[in-house]
Amino acid sequence: AIAATGSKIQLNMCVWGIDSPWLWGPQIATSWRTTVDIFDSYDSMVDIADMQVDLNQYAGPGSWNDPDALEIGNGGLSFEESKTHFMLWSVMAAPLF
Repeated sequence: AIAATGSKIQLNMCVWGIDSPWLWGPQIATSWRTTVDIFDSYDSMVDIADMQVDLNQYAGPGSWNDPDALEIGNGGLSFEESKTHFMLWSVMAAPLF
């Protein structure tokens, strides 16, 4: 039914990084979670950012590594930490939702 509309869709797959979804995810989805759930803290954000090292080669148009949602504005990050969080996710070409 979706194909009949001619519209493109975003399909995000979530297996929390188990079994390296960046290797096989592009065959079935447009993005895939690469990590466990993020928490509203600077340490959690940094840990997840560190888990993205070397995954940039698997990202590109129509294929996106997803290190989890942004925690900006939820209260656990300072203004400076929030800017860092947004910058890191942007540099990684992560989906910003």
